[in-house]
Amino acid sequence: MRLFGRKTREFDPVEADELVLDQLRKLGTDLTKPRDARFYLYVRTQDDARAAAAELSAEGYATEVEPSAAPGSAHPWLALASRDMVVDADSIAEARRLFGALADRYSGEYDGWEAAAD
Repeated sequence: MRLFGRKTREFDPVEADELVLDQLRKLGTDLTKPRDARFYLYVRTQDDARAAAAELSAEGYATEVEPSAAPGSAHPWLALASRDMVVDADSIAEARRLFGALADRYSGEYDGWEAAAD
């Protein structure tokens, strides 16, 4: 049963990625130039965060493992990954596949990305 007749929208990660890219464009960011991009992967244990970070390091990402800002959550550990890269629909789709696979492997959650504006 829906409250107030509103439909509940499913989260669409492709749409979310496009919104971030649109916001960068609106800020005048030259998306043809490499920039610092950060990706957020939350997992259940510190060991899982370290294992995911090792896999990401092998893919060319700089990584940090730290407790999440929400320690009472189901995924209290963050594997933060970053690298300089051109951010566009294709590169972000590739990253989404990688981080999604890691989230599945470690029973975690990929929480998206951000990139520096010019």
